[in-house]
Formats: sequence, C-alpha cells, structure tokens
Amino acid sequence: MNSCCSNLVLLLVPGPNGAECQCPHEGNWYLANENKHCIVDTGARCDETYFTCLNGDCIPRQWKCDNDNDCSDGSDELESVCAFHTCPPTAFTCGNGRCVRYHYRCDYYNDCGDNSDEAGCLFRNCNNTTEFTCGNGRCIPLDFVCNGINNCRDNDTSDERNCRKSEFFCVNSRPPSRRCIPRTWICDGEADCADALDEHQNCTRRSCSEGEFTCSNGLCIRQSFRCDRRNDCGDYSDERDCSYPTCHENQFTCQNGRCISKLFVCDKENDCGDDSDELEHLCHTPEPTCPPHQFKCDNGNCIDTGKLCNHLDDCSDNSDEKGCGINECQDHSISGCDHNCTDTLTSFYCSCHPGYKLMSDKRSCVDIDECKETPHVCSQKCENVVGSYICKCAPGYIREPDGKTCRQNSNIEPYLIFSNRYYLRNLTTDGYSYSLILQGLDNVVAMDFDRVEKRLYWIDKGRQIIERMFLNKTNRETIISHRLPAAESLAVDWVARKLYWLDAHLDCLFVSDLEGRHRYTLAQHCGLTLCVCSHRHLYWADWGHRAYIGRIGMDGTNKSVIISTKLEWPNAITIDYTNDLLYWADAHLGYIEYSDLEGHHRHTVYDGTLPHPYAITIFEDTIYWTDWNTRTVEKGNKYDGSNRVVLVNTTHRPFDIHVYHPYRQPIVNNPCRTNNGGCSHLCLIKAGGNGFTCACPDDFQTIHLSDRTLCLPKCSSTQFLCANNEKYGTPVLFPLSLHPLDTH
Repeated sequence: MNSCCSNLVLLLVPGPNGAECQCPHEGNWYLANENKHCIVDTGARCDETYFTCLNGDCIPRQWKCDNDNDCSDGSDELESVCAFHTCPPTAFTCGNGRCVRYHYRCDYYNDCGDNSDEAGCLFRNCNNTTEFTCGNGRCIPLDFVCNGINNCRDNDTSDERNCRKSEFFCVNSRPPSRRCIPRTWICDGEADCADALDEHQNCTRRSCSEGEFTCSNGLCIRQSFRCDRRNDCGDYSDERDCSYPTCHENQFTCQNGRCISKLFVCDKENDCGDDSDELEHLCHTPEPTCPPHQFKCDNGNCIDTGKLCNHLDDCSDNSDEKGCGINECQDHSISGCDHNCTDTLTSFYCSCHPGYKLMSDKRSCVDIDECKETPHVCSQKCENVVGSYICKCAPGYIREPDGKTCRQNSNIEPYLIFSNRYYLRNLTTDGYSYSLILQGLDNVVAMDFDRVEKRLYWIDKGRQIIERMFLNKTNRETIISHRLPAAESLAVDWVARKLYWLDAHLDCLFVSDLEGRHRYTLAQHCGLTLCVCSHRHLYWADWGHRAYIGRIGMDGTNKSVIISTKLEWPNAITIDYTNDLLYWADAHLGYIEYSDLEGHHRHTVYDGTLPHPYAITIFEDTIYWTDWNTRTVEKGNKYDGSNRVVLVNTTHRPFDIHVYHPYRQPIVNNPCRTNNGGCSHLCLIKAGGNGFTCACPDDFQTIHLSDRTLCLPKCSSTQFLCANNEKYGTPVLFPLSLHPLDTH
C-alpha cells in the first residue's frame, strides 16, 4: 500500500525490509522524515531529530501536528503527515492524528479541529436560573449573554446569536465573530463589528478642538502630528495624502524621512525610530588603527611586527626600536602600574583587577562603582564595595539565587486590573487567567485602588461621575457626580486617605476625601495624567501647548516642571516605589523611559517601538502597559525591555492599568493619622512627606488667626449657617485646626 508515503512520492518498490518509498527520477529529490517524504534537494539537510518541511525548513519534531503552521507552508499539519504521526505520551491523540495537550480534553473547545477531544465528555448541567448553556456544553453566567464577546468560545458564538432590543447585531459577521453589541457602542468611534458596520449608522462625529486633527476613527490629535510619519490616529488617517517637506537646516533627515533636531543626533537614543540618528559613522570617529599583525608607529605609520627590534628604523621615527630588550615590568619605577603589567617587544601596558578600571594615565586603577556606572546591575538596591558590589532587596522582598534579582515573598499573588472603556477586568501577570470585574460602564478612562479598604475607584467619563466599589463587587456607589465635565485621571492617596483627580476642561487638579466630600481645587494648569508618589509628591504629565512632566506637593505647594525635553505626548506615568524611579510613556514618540524622582538620569526602556502606549504600571522587575493602536496589554523587563510579551488582546482600546498588590501601596508614616491631623476637613501631606497642611473645601473661605486657621462657609445674603454647617443662618467660624498656624 502507498499510504505510508507522502503524496509527492510516486514510487513504491520492493526492498529488503518490505515495500519502500522512492522519489521521482526526474528532478533533484531526496527522502526525509523516516524515508516517507520527498524534499527538493538544495544541499541542506535537517538533523534526524528534526522534521523536514516540504519547503526544506527544519522544525523540532514535537511541533509536527500540533495545530500550528510552524513550517510556514503548512506541511507539518497536512492530513497525510498527521494520519501516521505518533503523539508523545503527554499529549492526546486526535481522531485526525493531531496532538493536543491532555488538559485540552473536555475543555468545551474544539482544539483538535475534528472535535474528537470533546467526544464522549460528561459535562455538568448548567443552572438555568443563573447560567446559560452554550452550544458546546459550557456554562457561563447569564449576564455574559449578548455582551458582545464570544464567552462560550465556540464556533457558533451561541451566547451572541439572539440580540435583545437594547443590542445591535453585526449582520455581516461570521462565526466565530458573529455577535450582538450594546447599542451604546454604535457611533462610539471604535469598530466593534468586524466590518465596522456599527460605525456606519449615520454617525455624527464630535468636533475636535481648534488646533486638532480629526482622525477617520474619530480620535482627536494635535494638528502638528499630521503628516509626521507617525501613526498617531491608529488607522493611519493622519498620514494619508501627505506631501512630506524636506527638513530644515537645524534638523537631521532620518532614513525613514522623519525630521528631528540635530541636537538629538548621537545622543544614544533612537529619536528617528529607525536608529539612523545613531549610526556608527555619524557618532564615532575611530582612531586610525593598524591591521592585525602590524605595529603602529608613533608617527601613525604601520609596519609588520616582524620588523620590530631589528636594529633598523622601519618606522622612520625609530619608535619600532625603542625599549627593545628592556622589561619595564621588572622595575615598578618605570612601569608605575597599580595592578598588572604586561611586557611587549617595544614597551609595556598596564591592566586592572576585576572591579577596577584603568585611568587616563594608563597606569592607575580605581574602583568601579557598578551601582552608578551599570544601570540595573541589581534588581533593587545596590551597594558598592571595593572591587565589587552587593545587591540588596527592599523590605518584603528576598534575593534570588543569582544574587541580583529580588522577588516579593508575601503569600499574595499580584494581578492586573485594567479598564477597556465599558469594562473593568482583571488579568494574571502571566496572561493565562482573564476575567470580568464589572461591565455596563459608559467610558472608563481612569482607575485606581485602595489597598486599605480593598476598593476600586474609577472615572466614568461618559456619565461624568467618579464611582467606587469593593473588590468583592459589593457596595458600588457614586461619590462625585457634579462638575466633572472632562475628568481624565485620578489617583488614590492611600496614606492620608484622599482622592486626587484632573479635569481637562476645567484645567484643574482637585482633591477630596475618599467619600468625595470636601472637594478642593488644589492647583491649576496641571495636565492630563496623574500618579501619586508614596506620601511625598504628586506627579503629572501635560501634553498641551508644550509637553512636560511636573511635580507638586500633595498639599498644592512646590509646583515645578522636572522634565521638559524630548516629550510630545506623555500620557502614561507611574512610580517604582522600591527604587524611587519615575516611569513614563510617550504615545507620539512611542517610547518608555525612566529617571530618578527629580527627573535626572534618564534611561530608555523601549525606544520608538510602541505604537500608542496609554497607561503603565510596575511590579518587581516588570513593566506592564496598555496600547491603543494594537489594543493589547503587554509586559517586559522594566530596565532594558527584554522578554516583551503580549498578555491579552482586547475588543476595545484598553485604558488605565494597575498591578493590585499591597507592595504597590507601601506602608509609610502618615502625618494626618491622629485625628485627621486636627483638621476639620482636609489634612494634606506636605511636599516631601514631612508634616501636613489643613485645607478648606472650595465653598469655604480660610481665615488665618494668630493661633489657628478657621474655615468660614461662604453664605449668601439670603442664607444662614446651621449648627451642622449647612448654609441657612448667621455665619459661625469653624476651627479648621487646633494647631497654631499649621506649621507642622
């Protein structure tokens, strides 16, 4: 029978051990894969431990018949190949010969392709009062039905077949993407149907502001981002029909056509996006050197080393005859080497012990401070010692066997919480477990958590409110519902128990207590992205007329700009508390960088390779971020960007993201801990974390007396102040603090 041979084998002939497969006589072929497949002979051969693809590529044998096209021509998944394939003991053998992992058996999903991994499975009956029975037998919560997501994970999208009146059916979609979407998703600027039918329902786009460009998908970007060779819109509409001008005299022309300031050339950062501003011929003028086996004379000439010390002036300056027959290393007064001395035919050279470096005099050795000169040599704390260094870990972390890496040693596993417009979701840090926290939201653009009370806080920009809820999904409540025209970012001060948020329309930074009471305008002109740095400062990013990153005391004092160069759209910012580092991402320039908390000593993690990072967070040695253009949640090494991984792809643009773990909100001294600092309303921590300031809400005026500060409610002529401080009667001074002049 010929079934043992590939369909490219034309001959089956008798052999000493029975029938054998042979390749056609015409052409250049050879037999591979246990003499069953004919491969075009290009001279290359795969090792016997590998599978030879029909195109000649080599792949590990365990990749054959695993439902992945590893050969690129699909030959490792052909039925004629898999039908006679033997699966390893750790895999399940499908009816079609393919191999899948044993734990894929009876998981409600057709992993084999012929559904044989789901045949004969005994599934539990679903609870009809709380669950929906999918076509594949899976049970899902009833509130997952018709939510726009194929929660059943079957080819029929059985939970999305019948739309309710409040839902829109994507008519032209096909399994497995057939689905119903909430009608509130229609004309929201995002294509939720596969053919974008939901965005072609006589949609009226909102108008972008003056100085902004309206993308085809409805996004508003700076007009200056138009035709700059960067996909800022996410759909490339800002780069269509562009006539790219030549660069100005003070600009450098990148190989990709971009224009950058000449000041950015050879600054060791990929400003062009293609590294053409850092090419070696631009940035390094090497000293003339001689080829191997030649000697460089003092006058720059090169001669063969065989001419050294031959009593002839081959160099023309006699430098090839100097020092001949003398071992300078034997006389320290001549060599002067601190550590090692190596004699050569005409001279000598000095070198240093490990952990030291040679100084400019070419003789002296000094200790290398690896902690300063080698970024991220340690995972957390680095202590320099003579000739070496020691890595140490922050409290709550232990050092790994490599002596450099720190890992948290609590029994609490970290996980990610992120928002993608209509949902709050959690995700394990390895990306394997992905679940829903809350749905039915309008437009969640920012969120944070409080580790003390285990609550989530978020801004629903569509409904113009700030809400909160316990992590166990109970006690959901609206805490602020007025004067939130365009709230963009919020941060929880877990130390002094305050809530901070930014409003783009009002152009103000606000603070209240965690119940939303005693609202106070802390500062104006404070950007669009906010984060809390422990108990010392607030940091924010602004990408208005001139982009910058600023810092302010948590009581509104000491406002300053700390970073103002090489910024275009810095819309993501976070703090690494264990190392006191500030991280930020620029959506326009596509990078992630970090510095110290003063904005000094900048380092690049990802350089121009990120399409549109939106939010970032840190835990241990990993940075996590969301990306609008790719609609992904990703992670990588927080120092050098290595081990970059996509954790999950989302239906909508993902917005804010946080790692939930107690170490992300470390326990520190709270100056306001005792009796709210004696303040009647707001006790705000001063810049630097030492002391506090008492503040009055916006509807109160502050009265400074010689021994105390008072709050006086602003009553109108028709109002009086009641004993409970409601505005109905004669004004009464209310003491804000019991401490003289609030100098704490």
